Amino acid sequence: MAKKIDAKLKRQIIDVSKSVAAWVFVTAASFGYWLVVLLIASLVLLNVWHVTFDSILKYSFVLMIITSVVYLGFQIKKWVR
Repeated sequence: MAKKIDAKLKRQIIDVSKSVAAWVFVTAASFGYWLVVLLIASLVLLNVWHVTFDSILKYSFVLMIITSVVYLGFQIKKWVR
């Protein structure tokens, strides 16, 4: 009986660590995505949107946090089911 519990616990630990790794990857990838999108937008809107690289980094960071929270919400909703 103890071996079944140990195997079940190990499987849960592996599943949680995979989920955490996926969350870290999605968060890092979303920062890169938003950074590239905002850089392209700043080039396209060069005469309209006067923005510095520092503000693009700040906007990317805020959008990354929003994306990360939404991703966590979907994951929690998936875990609850």
